[in-house]
Amino acid sequence: MTASHGHSWRATRSGKPRQRGSGDESQRIEEDLAFHRLLIASAGNRRLLSTFDDLAHELRLCITLITKTHEAPDSIAESHHLILDALASGDGPRCREAIDYHIGVARDYVVQGIERPRE
Repeated sequence: MTASHGHSWRATRSGKPRQRGSGDESQRIEEDLAFHRLLIASAGNRRLLSTFDDLAHELRLCITLITKTHEAPDSIAESHHLILDALASGDGPRCREAIDYHIGVARDYVVQGIERPRE
């Protein structure tokens, strides 16, 4: 995925930053979902893409929860850019690190949001 799609990742990264500064939560969620779908589609695995599409509604709910619990939901797009930069570099360990960071930050905010005492 990284080497054969390096040019497309660079083109995606050099485009207008997605999500940043968007006041429309629905748009931000759809852009986030579209980013994840792009990553999966680029892998060329139709079955995985079909599974992703089948889970799209549930994923929207998860992304909504993340944006509700994240201190700065607009910053989520920044970790997407780290992933795109890593993919464009073709460096496997860097890609894994960027993805682990992205997932870890989202997980941590959701867990903090759930564990926080209600007022």
